[in-house]
Amino acid sequence: MTDLPFPTLINSTPPETAEVSVRPAREADAQSIGRVMLASWRASYPEALQDVLAELTVDEVADQWRESITSPPSGRHLILVALEASEIVGYLLAAPLEKGDDVAPGATITDVSDLVIHPEHTRRGHGSRLLAAAVDRMRDHGATEAATWSVEGDVDRLSFLESAGFGDDGSRRQLDMGPGSLALIQRRFTALLR
Repeated sequence: MTDLPFPTLINSTPPETAEVSVRPAREADAQSIGRVMLASWRASYPEALQDVLAELTVDEVADQWRESITSPPSGRHLILVALEASEIVGYLLAAPLEKGDDVAPGATITDVSDLVIHPEHTRRGHGSRLLAAAVDRMRDHGATEAATWSVEGDVDRLSFLESAGFGDDGSRRQLDMGPGSLALIQRRFTALLR
């Protein structure tokens, strides 16, 4: 065997890679989820939700999240968090749609009620990882279809949903966010879970 002349690396550091993951939310995550939610809403809807957002605090929102995490209505209700290293940077909330909620006979639809990534952590794959993990869980619980709503004109979210296999099903709704806030028009997107 011969010695091959390999160069010696001086002052070499390994490349930095972010450790990313998705897991079910825990009670201790409520504060972080609230922080992500408010940061996202403030960045996305500053005019439409101005008065509402001015009054909300992370602590108030965290209390609601804590309740949702610790007392879900059923095992089919789902809250997942996206992590970058140990920091929560996004979350997904999904719940089964009940009959009468525009559910066709024989269909089992899960509504992705919220898919939110902190504005400083977008475009890093967190949304895709959250959605993929949620779809796996939805299928495990017998869901045949996923549905979600998007604010009309949110081009980034529309592009994301289309790239994930969702299509506009033609449904629209208007959300009245209260006095001093603009109404939000939303479009519904659906995808078959195969």
